[in-house]
Amino acid sequence: MKLVQLSNWLWVIFWVLWLIWGWITTRQRQVVVKGQWGFGPRWWLILIAAIFIAPNHYGRLMSSSLWPHNDAVMGAGLALELLGLAFAIWARSHLGNLWSGVAVLREGHRVVDAGPYRLVRHPIYTGILMGLVGTFFVYGDLLQLFILMGVVYAFRWKISAEEKLLTDEFGSEYLTYRQSTRMLIPWLL
Repeated sequence: MKLVQLSNWLWVIFWVLWLIWGWITTRQRQVVVKGQWGFGPRWWLILIAAIFIAPNHYGRLMSSSLWPHNDAVMGAGLALELLGLAFAIWARSHLGNLWSGVAVLREGHRVVDAGPYRLVRHPIYTGILMGLVGTFFVYGDLLQLFILMGVVYAFRWKISAEEKLLTDEFGSEYLTYRQSTRMLIPWLL
């Protein structure tokens, strides 16, 4: 169970960093155009609660392991989680103060197509999803699977809002970027 605790601490450190970084970032540049939907602080807090608080309170069905706990599977999951969260942090640092928890354009906004954005259009989501897949392998239970599925659904919704906003604002420049770069998984999706 030490791997489970390490997994939890990785997420705690990630989210604390993310929330502090978000608070700093949102005060650095003025919002020019606001989108209609996004992940404000309340959505992030709900996600954090689902990952960390809910496991202590859900029933036997949700905590039933889908496979026997195995240190190799859990270790591989932890490695994937760490790689995913590191990828998301790299993407966030590369985006800099253009980042926002909601679909907005900031002062001086541009199409970012370097660093992790050369590999995929939404590397922050890729990294978080990799982290959640890793967490699913660490825990191996239904709750983590449902959290992963819920986040995939929410990210698809947010991605469509962001892509519409960026296409409307940057037109052919963003369309060219979309055609040359996969959405979430390099060379696949």
